[in-house]
Amino acid sequence: MLLQMSTTQLHDPVTGLMNQPRFSDAGISIQPVRASGTVNDNTEGFTLIVLSEGSGTINIDGGQISWEGTYACPLNDDCNYIIKESSFRSGYEIKLSKAFIQRNNLAIELLPFTRCNGFSLQSPAAEEIVYLVKKISLLQNFTNGQDESITATLIKLLLLYLHKSMPETNRAVTAKRQHALAGLFFNLVGKHFRARKMVTDYASELCISPHYLSQVVKEVTGETPSYFIQQQIAKEAKKQALMSSKSMKEVAYDLGFDDQAHFSKFFKKNTGMNFTTFRSTASFAL
Repeated sequence: MLLQMSTTQLHDPVTGLMNQPRFSDAGISIQPVRASGTVNDNTEGFTLIVLSEGSGTINIDGGQISWEGTYACPLNDDCNYIIKESSFRSGYEIKLSKAFIQRNNLAIELLPFTRCNGFSLQSPAAEEIVYLVKKISLLQNFTNGQDESITATLIKLLLLYLHKSMPETNRAVTAKRQHALAGLFFNLVGKHFRARKMVTDYASELCISPHYLSQVVKEVTGETPSYFIQQQIAKEAKKQALMSSKSMKEVAYDLGFDDQAHFSKFFKKNTGMNFTTFRSTASFAL
């Protein structure tokens, strides 16, 4: 027997969940899982399946996973999932929209669950996670999705419990993803520093929020994205001062500065001396 999801009931007798405000309005949806042949259509956000009080199998894009007790399963974009009943009793589908994630700066908390395999939840964390899911659902129903700050706080607590329950192998993968994202940022800076000098430019290119990019780069390197952008510009400015005969005005223009005075201040701040002094001092040393 395949389980199906019902979203038309006012109150689900198994999970105790009540119907939520429209997902497009609230940015978050928690529904009882009774799903067969379901496609994760929340492709730009985050979807999590929490199965509890039973056992069975879940098929995700052709792969079969056996679960028992309480089980958390983050879903990747566009994946199909089918839950087959054994002694299944209840489960929940939690959806967060991209806008909700960005408004509440949840991207860094969600990073560990990107392309993450499902994992079992042990007591007492399992009970706390199920309790939080129900509490968030009740809050959404009571406030009609209007009190987003409290909801976001509870979501962060839910993610914290999930992260602490995650196997060490998944945590190691998370660290690798952070380094990979920082590497993509550095590559983009090396290519576009002349035209793009704002963190927002690179965050947009990577399809993430500036806040998230700043958190990841800071965590990986100890410095901010702005620091690396400025260092790249300063490095090229010093290179041109030493290796070319361009005037300061020409170097400023090449590096995307419309105002020569602004470039002069930038150069002195990052090298400790003005352009002319740097060129003459460095040339003498050579």
